[in-house]
Amino acid sequence: MKKLFLNNLFFIFFTTFLFLSSTVFGLENYPTKDITIIVPFNAGGGIDISARTLVTELEKHFPDISFIVKNVTGASGTIGAEELYHSEPDGYTFMAAGNGFNVSTEMGIFKRKATDYDMVAQYTTSQVGLYVRADSPYKTYEDLIKAARENPSGVTMGIIPATINHYAVLAIEHENDVKFKQIIVGGDQSPQPELLSGRVDTYVVAVSQNTSYIDSGVFRCLGVFADERLESLPDVPTFKELGISENYQLTFGLWAPPETPLEILEVISEAIKKITEDAKFQNTMTAMGYLTSHIGPTEYQEVMNNSLRSIQELSSTIAVDSDSSSIDPYIGAYGVPNFILITIVFLLILKVFLTLKVKQQKLNIVLVDILKGRTLVFFLALVIYVIVFEILGFIISSSLFLIFTIIYLRKSNEKFEKKFYIQTIIASILFSVAVFIFFTQLAKITLPIGFLGI
Repeated sequence: MKKLFLNNLFFIFFTTFLFLSSTVFGLENYPTKDITIIVPFNAGGGIDISARTLVTELEKHFPDISFIVKNVTGASGTIGAEELYHSEPDGYTFMAAGNGFNVSTEMGIFKRKATDYDMVAQYTTSQVGLYVRADSPYKTYEDLIKAARENPSGVTMGIIPATINHYAVLAIEHENDVKFKQIIVGGDQSPQPELLSGRVDTYVVAVSQNTSYIDSGVFRCLGVFADERLESLPDVPTFKELGISENYQLTFGLWAPPETPLEILEVISEAIKKITEDAKFQNTMTAMGYLTSHIGPTEYQEVMNNSLRSIQELSSTIAVDSDSSSIDPYIGAYGVPNFILITIVFLLILKVFLTLKVKQQKLNIVLVDILKGRTLVFFLALVIYVIVFEILGFIISSSLFLIFTIIYLRKSNEKFEKKFYIQTIIASILFSVAVFIFFTQLAKITLPIGFLGI
């Protein structure tokens, strides 16, 4: 019996030793295969550019493997962040992200916090600047503010929702007691076309995103959020000089899935540290509008936590005072194609809905022939629907359109009881709400919200 006990004890110790040895051996040889770097935003954005520059250097430090940049876009970066969260914590999947996620958390767009992830290292920072086109009548920051005061909501300001850039815009409004007409730009697309086309008068984005536009003389920078003037923009005043003390600086780093071994984090962090200390890398990043800055796992986690607390404090003042509800969530370079897409899909769904609702009559609505009876009325109703679409919002305008169309088409064919009105109203509202949820939550297409807030 005693011998059996000793044998079992020996077996337990032996297997434990093998497990620990294999783990240590694995970490000593880490990494042994390709590493994926998730970029949760579109290619060409601030995080994407910096991440790809870092990856080029990381491959020099780990010549036996490749680093694969994977753009996983959507929902203000949260889709990519969710993919990272559910990845294996084995050191072969990371995400390039920044303190902008803290804004998403505070605004309720991102259900997780930075503390839900393991931080690898911060590798760079990027200042945020206020830009206009070179031919803009606003030659200086003061010109822009003066115009906003003289014509409230007359100056169109492009914003990227749930980002540090967004908070920077709110700070400008708050400090100068002005209101811009805020229009969403960017998102999963590059924001530069909005300013180039003149759809917005100005916007606030990372300096790194506009370097080429400044160098080519297409854009002009009116101010940067920084403690000191940038070497790349020596003639541009800081917002500290212009009266805004808060520094809305973007910080970029690598994140890891929760429960990633610290030894793995330190291996990558140490490589990043060596890269950021390299003069050639520093010059490359500076030329693009970045500043290299390495912070290890523990300190980077503290920086992210402090950033979230700071944003939460700002939310209680700037966000409330600046009334972010004034944002126009629909107008923009991508608003028209989105609306056309929505209209086409909506008409197809409506055809099915009407066929089911009036199936006994077997109505055949010919959309291309607008000169025949009911179809003409249908298109007139559609024109009115388009006109009031942004005023009343998607849900109200769609519900009214459905109610009118169903009742008109049905009434022109047969009589019906009054309870049909109630059934039609309820069905139309429920249908409109369902379509609204589908487009905004699943398709991630922004729809207008009317004056009633729905």
